[in-house]
Amino acid sequence: MLLVPLLIRVFGSRDRSFASGLRDGHHLLYFATIGFAYILVQIVLMQHFQRFIGSPTYSLLVVLGGFLIFNGIGGLVSGVLPRAAVLACFAAIPVALVLMLLLLDDAFSAFGGAGFVARLFVSVLLIAPIGLLLGVPFPNALELAKRQEAPEYAALLFGVNGAFSTVGATASLIIAVSSGFTFSLLLGAGGYLVAFGLFWLLMRTGTSGREAAV
Repeated sequence: MLLVPLLIRVFGSRDRSFASGLRDGHHLLYFATIGFAYILVQIVLMQHFQRFIGSPTYSLLVVLGGFLIFNGIGGLVSGVLPRAAVLACFAAIPVALVLMLLLLDDAFSAFGGAGFVARLFVSVLLIAPIGLLLGVPFPNALELAKRQEAPEYAALLFGVNGAFSTVGATASLIIAVSSGFTFSLLLGAGGYLVAFGLFWLLMRTGTSGREAAV
């Protein structure tokens, strides 16, 4: 899935500079990292909320549906935020994941005796903050990559992200069984921490390139 488009990207143009090639590596690593980390976090949270809701089907609907809805809202809102606010939202993702790890069981215990509908409502409220934050990394980095390289470059980055999401979906089950859900969620948080560093570097690279052109 990855070899052919990567070879086309690397060898398809002979006039690409070293800086452009370096950005390529950062872009590809970034989208691979968030693809893997995103699906890892999502599957771990599905398992956690299954215990609270009591149904794997409804856990899938709440977590997956909540992620899709709140990711979309987060991505839309982040498009009008200043750069500092986008970076702050991105930096908050690992912190929010660690807080969820520490506080989720207490929240489940507090509302465990509630009715089924109430537990669904509480689950949506718990998913909403992290869902909003997780909507920030993908669209903002995609727009940045399109400005730095070319609009059609987005297709390759979509492919890399999707491929590593597929790998992450399988790996998450192996990691959860071998090392536990706590380690899986911490690994997802670590992935977003690495992605934040790459995103900050790409933003600095883009700013430096514009200043040099001027």
